[in-house]
Amino acid sequence: MAKLSLSLKKLKLEPYLPGINEVMKQPGVASLIAAQGERAAARCNAMAREYRGTGEEPVYESEQVTKRYVAAAIVYASNKAAGLDNLKNNTLKKGCGA
Repeated sequence: MAKLSLSLKKLKLEPYLPGINEVMKQPGVASLIAAQGERAAARCNAMAREYRGTGEEPVYESEQVTKRYVAAAIVYASNKAAGLDNLKNNTLKKGCGA
């Protein structure tokens, strides 16, 4: 029997970038990414603490956007209390897993 050998060193694969970009913009992928953004915002809201003197609860929100090549979710501090909380505790970094 003949033995088949395949060397990965000689195999050159090139991704079809237009196809990948098209898939990353599909509504199904965009909804998955938006759901991840909402979960990250919920984690940020759970970790948030009221900053002294603001008198309001910090609120973090997410927004789904379509960038040039892919769909993305942006999580941001939506009020001044959340901005101060993030400044002091790095809430966005911790809540988004960065």
